[in-house]
Amino acid sequence: MGAGGAVLLTASSPAEAAAEGSCLHSAGLLSLVNSSFNNNSALAGGGGACSVSTAAAAAAAAAETGSSGNSSTATLLLESCSFTGNQASGDGGALEILAAAASPTGGCGSRVVLYGYMRNITAAGNMAGGSGGAIAVVQQQGSAADSCGSAPLQTPSHGHGSPSGNLQAAGLTLVGNLAAAAGGGMYTLGSMSLDITTAKLHGNTAAGNLGGGGLAAVNCTTLELTSSSLEGNSAVAGTGGGLHVSSCGRVLLQQTTVTGNQALAGGGLHVDSTRGAGVLSSPQPPSIAAPARVLASTAQLLAGGDSAGQQPAALTGTAFIVHQATFQGNTALGGRGSGGATSPAAATEQGCGGAVYITGLVAAALYDADFSGGNMALLGRGIASTQWCGATQDSSNWVSCT
Repeated sequence: MGAGGAVLLTASSPAEAAAEGSCLHSAGLLSLVNSSFNNNSALAGGGGACSVSTAAAAAAAAAETGSSGNSSTATLLLESCSFTGNQASGDGGALEILAAAASPTGGCGSRVVLYGYMRNITAAGNMAGGSGGAIAVVQQQGSAADSCGSAPLQTPSHGHGSPSGNLQAAGLTLVGNLAAAAGGGMYTLGSMSLDITTAKLHGNTAAGNLGGGGLAAVNCTTLELTSSSLEGNSAVAGTGGGLHVSSCGRVLLQQTTVTGNQALAGGGLHVDSTRGAGVLSSPQPPSIAAPARVLASTAQLLAGGDSAGQQPAALTGTAFIVHQATFQGNTALGGRGSGGATSPAAATEQGCGGAVYITGLVAAALYDADFSGGNMALLGRGIASTQWCGATQDSSNWVSCT
């Protein structure tokens, strides 16, 4: 069996849908509600329970309309579903989503909505031979998501709030999932906006050298993780026990607890802006001006633009904001200098940042954050960073792991 142990869905044109059994086209809505997917396998691909591809939607729409891109939004809506004991040889032990990118001519690309109502969406005990022990969302090649990608879908909030973005998740519970590569609970790849609220990512494991025991997000435009908990996750050969963020534009962690996670570095989380997808080069000391510009641009964005109402230029690097978050009992396990070929970027990273590890062009702002709860590391029990300080790049005031 290939991809999609129980269900394989390919977004295409209406004509192709009739011929091939597909049920979603570029302007369509696929909704799975109150469904359970248990003990399914995809032996030669991703999505142990379900593999959904909306990547063909843009090409199909262009062929039928003569347009140059995806002019509307394909939406996948999962509400109050459960995925238990599924496995895949590729990405997404339970669910693999191959999402269409936005079009520069006005298309919004794909939108994925995961909503818990009455009962949360749960994924437990799933396994992936690739990334995303429970869920993998991979954006196919295309341009970055445009402004319409951040508009909220008109879906009842059911007490979870109204998340917006290309990936919207509320009431999501991922427990005890395993990925052989990155993202033990969930893995996302591509220039998507990610809005995750009231999520529980507990006891998940990533075995690869990228990391992200609970969640790994690579190359996203924005990630907002609010009112959630990352607990007891592990990145056994990588960084970011609870969360690994690589080369994303803006990251917000708000009203969230990060507890009892472990990794070689960044026991709680690792925010990195030096590595692209799959690139594990050693971090280099950034210039001081670049992070300052990122932080200034972020403040400007939060204020809704500059005094003339103009939005700032595209950001360089990552703006990382922590607000009302608690970090307790997280551990950076690695022994410095003892890493082999399977260690993260460099052996010198290991043991850095019991709660938080920051590398590369990252401007970080932390407000009302609690690091008092017994985080452990060889260097920087609370926070470790590769940032350099001062005109002479004097690192004496920093916990430096370079």
